[in-house]
Amino acid sequence: MQDIAVETEKGGDLEKTSEIIWSLFFIGNVNPVVDSAELWGIFKPFGKVRDVYLSEKKNPRNSCFAFIQFESLEEAETVARRVNGIHVYG
Repeated sequence: MQDIAVETEKGGDLEKTSEIIWSLFFIGNVNPVVDSAELWGIFKPFGKVRDVYLSEKKNPRNSCFAFIQFESLEEAETVARRVNGIHVYG
């Protein structure tokens, strides 16, 4: 969650409000040999990676899923456009 200062309509005072900015990128069918450090390295060129979550649970096809959190929504959208359909270790 990111704190943002906003100007109110009455009096012009600044107050802090919280706004959730979704910057997560979902990856499906992750090969189980891939670890979170490798995912971090793969996606780092596309923007500032804040966090990587790699599921330990495997689906029936023996693959996992992951979420990559970027600094901004724009970076996550850029990744979605540039890497959609690309296979890594598979």
